[in-house]
Amino acid sequence: MPNRYYTREERKEMIVLALLIQLQHDKPPEGTAYKIAKLVDMSVSPNLYSILSDMVAQGRLTARDERNGRNTERTVYSLPEGSYRTPAEGREITIKVGGKVYQEKLI
Repeated sequence: MPNRYYTREERKEMIVLALLIQLQHDKPPEGTAYKIAKLVDMSVSPNLYSILSDMVAQGRLTARDERNGRNTERTVYSLPEGSYRTPAEGREITIKVGGKVYQEKLI
């Protein structure tokens, strides 16, 4: 089966949806580049960092630096505060990103 190639915009949508799914598992909608790469089946590459920095510049993601262990820092990317809400169990998660509204049903 041939590999499927995704456009930059499709990858950006996949990243938003992957972070949204984190809410479904009672986890904050955030992750490092490595975690996001695993969620969307990519490798950590300059291309991924370019996509993430574009999304931060567009306001679709926020980035913060966090100390990790001894004298190392990592960047954590997350959905902007106020762009999502977490309803009670059995309801839908709604997120508005870039003028689009996504809804995910909680199990």
